[in-house]
Amino acid sequence: MKFLYQKLHAFKKHELFFKIGFIFAWTSLGIARAIVLIFPFARVAPYLGVSVACCDTQPLVITKLSELQLKRARQISRLVVNTARYCPWHANCFAQAIVARVLLGMFGLPYRLYFGLRRENTSLKAHAWVCCNQLFITGDNGFKHHSVVGCYCCSQCDFATKVSA
Repeated sequence: MKFLYQKLHAFKKHELFFKIGFIFAWTSLGIARAIVLIFPFARVAPYLGVSVACCDTQPLVITKLSELQLKRARQISRLVVNTARYCPWHANCFAQAIVARVLLGMFGLPYRLYFGLRRENTSLKAHAWVCCNQLFITGDNGFKHHSVVGCYCCSQCDFATKVSA
């Protein structure tokens, strides 16, 4: 019982955005995890954004964001990453990236969703992460240990229209 009290007390300390968004993020992580398990990537990819050629090793500054937009991006980051800890299922990096992409899109913030690979012994490990300008939303700095193999960005981004056109 003390454990539950501690969790509720910690939840009360969070900002209002987190409290309101927790249930949405939690259910969205479950839906995203199911999508990742059920559907092949080719069926999911069109909903991730515009596929762009990407050879950079650092997140690009797509547009100048206001302080309010940066604050919202940080809130979304904390919401998705912290909510993933409380899921009874494995909310992996891909599911977190999908939810972060949806939330950033809902708030009209530019994003880039990266997919990367790295060699580990005799196998390859995949990773997905999301950036909003130079802020890492989910997946930490995937550029450190992974080679970028794919990138999707929001359709309203200037970068998407320049590269895909």
